[in-house]
Amino acid sequence: MRGRALARAAAAVVAAALAAPALAAPATPAEALRAVREAKLRPAPLLPASLPAAFRAARAEWQVDRTGYSVHLVAGPRDLAITRSPASQLRTTLAEARQARVPAVRMRLGRRQVVRINAHHTLYLWREQGQTYGIAAYRVPLRELTQIADALTTRSAT
Repeated sequence: MRGRALARAAAAVVAAALAAPALAAPATPAEALRAVREAKLRPAPLLPASLPAAFRAARAEWQVDRTGYSVHLVAGPRDLAITRSPASQLRTTLAEARQARVPAVRMRLGRRQVVRINAHHTLYLWREQGQTYGIAAYRVPLRELTQIADALTTRSAT
């Protein structure tokens, strides 16, 4: 019961970044990240300049609205979503986690101070640029999540 409620809360964070009705057609991670960068969001979105080897050939879907985005990568059993949503989404998700009696733990993920919520997916949330950023991960080692978090930048990969 507790896990289901939190899974719904984690899904709500990902869904909050998705205002358009459907995800874009499946693509490569590079194509998805390029499409989000080219959307000219303000402030410029934080996106990974590089990905761990396991995700470089992943199936990717993305979605962009006026202020947020979601990039969803699937590589075999590994599942990763990188999102940006309104700043209020962090407060809403923490309230839902408290209501479901699921602890939210403050921790460091690379150089960032984040809140971790464990459900079916592990959800890492933080505020930056006046927005809520999130990484939802399933079967992704912490070492790779740290690499992704540290690679988040507003500059495109060269």
